[in-house]
Amino acid sequence: MMQRFSLNKTLLNKEWRDHRFMFLIYFCVISIPAIFGPLVFWLTLPTPYNELDWTQLTWLRDAYHMMDGGEPFSSIFSVFIAIGVGAMMLTNDRVTNTLEFLAALPVSRREILTSKYAVGALFLLVTVALNVLALLCWILLFGDVRYVAADAVEWGMQFAGVLLALYSVSFLMSTIAGNRLAAGMLGLTATFGWHAFIGVLNNEIMSDYPYERSWLDYLSILNYMPSIMDPVGSGQPYLIFLGLLVFSLLCWFLSVKLFQRNPFENHGRFLVYKRLTLPLIALFVICVFLWFFR
Repeated sequence: MMQRFSLNKTLLNKEWRDHRFMFLIYFCVISIPAIFGPLVFWLTLPTPYNELDWTQLTWLRDAYHMMDGGEPFSSIFSVFIAIGVGAMMLTNDRVTNTLEFLAALPVSRREILTSKYAVGALFLLVTVALNVLALLCWILLFGDVRYVAADAVEWGMQFAGVLLALYSVSFLMSTIAGNRLAAGMLGLTATFGWHAFIGVLNNEIMSDYPYERSWLDYLSILNYMPSIMDPVGSGQPYLIFLGLLVFSLLCWFLSVKLFQRNPFENHGRFLVYKRLTLPLIALFVICVFLWFFR
């Protein structure tokens, strides 16, 4: 089964060992509202839960608001983490020149890339799954937490789909990046830059109908975040997850094709394809301008 999907057990173990401490830190950051906040609240509870007013349940309210769009800060960190993980999974080995060593082993480039992609994607999916499990545990522990089990599961499905799609786009961009800086810039351009461009275009097209949703909103991954007010596709989390999963697999497929054509001699440069350097830097500057002055 693993060979069928180009998964090499040795490479998977190598990627886990190389990134496990980074994953642990990122897991803690993503899980603050759903796991660690309520856990601290529970461990330091001075009085029985049923004697407290809802306004006193600060950490539980954060977990609740995370799902209904009232607590955006953890979502923002999660977005940057997903993009950052996608940018670093491949470029870390470019910077240390480890890719040349891996390519000399009796494994294909497809196996190398797929193992990297799989470890990063699995980290994000497991993180969200543990967050959902924690949200369900708080229902059992505290009873009235203002959300039901179905809310937690649906939030988790949509959140996992968005993080996986953001990770996949950033990972795809890293296949043409020569270092971490380039990978990060390309990942942000392909996500936030595209989101800003969609926003500007949407404002021009829908200027006469400012309160109506445009079909352009469906083209930005960030609009699907379940932790923002009125996300796109609200009420259809399972369909959104399947759609974003298919999109993520397409990004993986394109990543494999690009990586198989990578010239390893250009590692350390801004881009492995030198002719694209100036156009992509110009595109990044334009996206920054659109984001701040839209």
